[in-house]
Amino acid sequence: MKKIIVLALPIFFLSLLSSYSEAASRSEAVLQKMDEAKILLAGVELSVETKTETRTSKKKVKSKKTGKLVWVSYPRKVEFISSKEIALAAWDTVEDKLHIVRLIVPYSYSVAFSFQVLSSGYEVEHIAGRGPSKLIFAVKKNGRKLLALSYKHWWISPGHSNSDDPKIFEKYAEEIIYSPYAPDLYDEESILKGADFLFNEIVAVKLELQNKGVPSRAYPDKLLSEIIENDYLFNLAHNEQMDHGKFEADANLTAEEISIEYALNGKNAFRWIASEKYARGSFQFTNNGRGKNLGTYDYVVRECTRADLIKDFTAGTQDLRNMIKAAICLLDLELSKMPKEVRDLYLVDYRIGSVYPSICYNGGCGKAFTLYNWLRRNKKELKSDSFEFPVSSIGHPETHTYIRKQAFLWGYTDRIKEKLRNYQKGQQ
Repeated sequence: MKKIIVLALPIFFLSLLSSYSEAASRSEAVLQKMDEAKILLAGVELSVETKTETRTSKKKVKSKKTGKLVWVSYPRKVEFISSKEIALAAWDTVEDKLHIVRLIVPYSYSVAFSFQVLSSGYEVEHIAGRGPSKLIFAVKKNGRKLLALSYKHWWISPGHSNSDDPKIFEKYAEEIIYSPYAPDLYDEESILKGADFLFNEIVAVKLELQNKGVPSRAYPDKLLSEIIENDYLFNLAHNEQMDHGKFEADANLTAEEISIEYALNGKNAFRWIASEKYARGSFQFTNNGRGKNLGTYDYVVRECTRADLIKDFTAGTQDLRNMIKAAICLLDLELSKMPKEVRDLYLVDYRIGSVYPSICYNGGCGKAFTLYNWLRRNKKELKSDSFEFPVSSIGHPETHTYIRKQAFLWGYTDRIKEKLRNYQKGQQ
């Protein structure tokens, strides 16, 4: 599959390196031009369009007959946001020129997706996605394909994104610039650059926790920085962004796309992503607390005070290093809830023992205990590089797939590390 995608890249890439020194790789050329595109987009102002329509509202009034309060419907004119502008930066590699292309799309995600090209002279095709982290277009000018590098969007946090009220928009919306992975951006060196970046961020966070002397909850005689391995966090970061369907179709390519997205966006990778269940950020934290029961993020902030996590959920999930730190804290907390047998197994072989905290992370510790009891009852043993047990062993198909992804990602992690070692030797 990978070879097919590489061969399918536009022919203009054959001459790409001619504009650069022989020492410059295709990946370096694209990433350099992407930085230029983001700077160019920073100076672009986006707009929104509003309309006015009559909507039916309800209010309580006192009934003349009964004297009781009853709901009454009445019409009122409402101004609402109908569409929003998107700007994309596309590179003409033949002329080495960046183009800004403006589009307008529906504001509400409940409306069927459509777009209109505002910039004249461009042919634009919608490839995939709707949200800032997934939206991809293909662009041509005068019949020649341009390379879409980066996009500028209006973004509003999931808690307010369902509102089309201009006042809500004015208060909470912000302009963001992002470069989602697209097949035209596939490059093996970019995979390594993204992986290297993520490993370095993990190391920096672990060093911070070590310097703070934050203790482990699961293993009180050890530091938190000692417990959750770098490879485990690299695995988890990819697992959280791997679409189940794409994983089943081509697991390796799906993982590579995530590594590339870290190369394309650095600390902003997956910063603005949110799932349908409002899981946010690179490590997909939720915070769906009710009453006195804290949401997951607030719970981790409370229980891991010495880690100095960002208290605000939105800000915390938009900060990559904070997300890595929060993931470390949560995995340690989940391990602390497991039987001593599981905690001992984790210390002996974290790649096997990590199945349990990962299940907790994805679907709650109840499912981890379901697996633990199923294995004991059926006298089965886990393996780090495969997960061949039935869905009933966990009790939920989504979490079952999540652990299958984790098993695959150990091999991917090892392959990436080996390629990184060879790549770094070649750079010396």
